Amino acid sequence: MLLKREDGFILQDAILTLICFSLLVSLTIPFITQLYKHNHDIERHEEAYHQLQQAKAYILKYDPPASYLEELSNENFSTILLEDDQQLIVCIKWKDSNDTNKELCQYIPNYT
Repeated sequence: MLLKREDGFILQDAILTLICFSLLVSLTIPFITQLYKHNHDIERHEEAYHQLQQAKAYILKYDPPASYLEELSNENFSTILLEDDQQLIVCIKWKDSNDTNKELCQYIPNYT
């Protein structure tokens, strides 16, 4: 016995498959984009921390000239040196992927 085939059945399957696939892609792409931005922000934070450690080591070893801090500052990061009553604080500022200002500071002990 032959089974009757409804007209357009293959076309309906193809359209339904295409709709499911496009829905899956439309939900996945924003998630992947957010993960990429988050990963980029983590890399920037690690780079800022590394530069902060370099500045701290340099200041503890030498008396830092102002030009050294300008060398550390670039288009992505700016380095700031704060001095207050025998205390010294080094800060690095940058912007994350959402254009939010971020800052990382460290106190330098035993600085006179």
